[in-house]
Amino acid sequence: MPKGAYHVLITFLEPVSDEDAEKTSAMIDTVINQDELSEIRATQFGISKKEYEILKLVQKGFSNSQIAKELEIGTGTVRNYVSSLIHKMNASNRTMLVNLAIEKGLLIP
Repeated sequence: MPKGAYHVLITFLEPVSDEDAEKTSAMIDTVINQDELSEIRATQFGISKKEYEILKLVQKGFSNSQIAKELEIGTGTVRNYVSSLIHKMNASNRTMLVNLAIEKGLLIP
């Protein structure tokens, strides 16, 4: 299963018809990976893939230097990305950035 995908557990308390079982199976097959959906939403806010990757690390509480080490980029580059994210989301700080991103469905709480 892809990273970030939700596992679905279905328990039937009553026997179901073959038709209902097929409908349920089809519904499960169309479940969208929530992480992918969040990334798609991020593009609607003009957030690049790299910015989205950094946003997820900010949510985890990583400092700029930790993000830089994780992504093998400079701390100044991380600072610029974070500043860009704060501007794009109309946030005033990192905490507000993450809260707004969760509120708008860009991050999974």
